[in-house]
Amino acid sequence: MQDVAYLVVKPATLFEGGRTCWFTDIACNSGIPPVYENQPEKLSTHIQWTLFDDTPKKAIITEIGYTGVCKWQHDRDEPVEHQMRSKRRMAEFMVKDYLSMDEVLCIILKNDAHLATVQGWINESGANIPVYVKPGCYF
Repeated sequence: MQDVAYLVVKPATLFEGGRTCWFTDIACNSGIPPVYENQPEKLSTHIQWTLFDDTPKKAIITEIGYTGVCKWQHDRDEPVEHQMRSKRRMAEFMVKDYLSMDEVLCIILKNDAHLATVQGWINESGANIPVYVKPGCYF
């Protein structure tokens, strides 16, 4: 995870721009066939958001107003919705063909190791994308 950079986007930005995006209700590699959906209005109900919105929170990005995601991912017998929590928390969001840099809200890095390099690429490209170091966004 040391070399992984997250490109943060708002799904609404992609949908409003006419982009084709698909999302699943569960991890694609979970061994359980995921249900794929591509209608923007179904994003709020297709994914079990309560598993993301529970407390305690981590991965907070105050600079963009993101209040974080629940720290816990492991499965539990009770309550029932936690029985497949690890798989449902890995629901996937896919963008057809490419992601344009003007669709990126920010870039998140785990530590400072690649900050200068990534910031240099952003500066050289002329893009206006903030780069933040947020170790709490990595599990």
